[in-house]
Amino acid sequence: MKRTFPALRANPTSSLALAALLILGLGLALAISQARPAMAQHDHGHGAEPARVYSVEAVVEAVDSVRQAVTLRHGPIPQVGWEAMTMPFRVDDPALLEGLAPGDGIVADIRFQGQDYSIIDLEKR
Repeated sequence: MKRTFPALRANPTSSLALAALLILGLGLALAISQARPAMAQHDHGHGAEPARVYSVEAVVEAVDSVRQAVTLRHGPIPQVGWEAMTMPFRVDDPALLEGLAPGDGIVADIRFQGQDYSIIDLEKR
């Protein structure tokens, strides 16, 4: 004689719902177990990635003193995988923007730390 659970025999829809919940729970457990190694590597800034500074030649496209930024058409920065492009950069010291104008050729020192980057120094060419 075959044994079944009375609640499941009486309502086949609840067995489908139970199976769906079981699959959902297993999927959630798998997702959590895969996320734990990544969470363990995240150090919340206590051992933050050291800053790296790279110099690049560029041409000033725009200066925005209000936003403390400069838009540059810069050469490639292979150390961070950047091709030559035009983009805005935050400037750490607003005094660096004084006397800059579109068309000026410069060499900029850009500090990279994690996903953040900013110009820490620049010099007209």
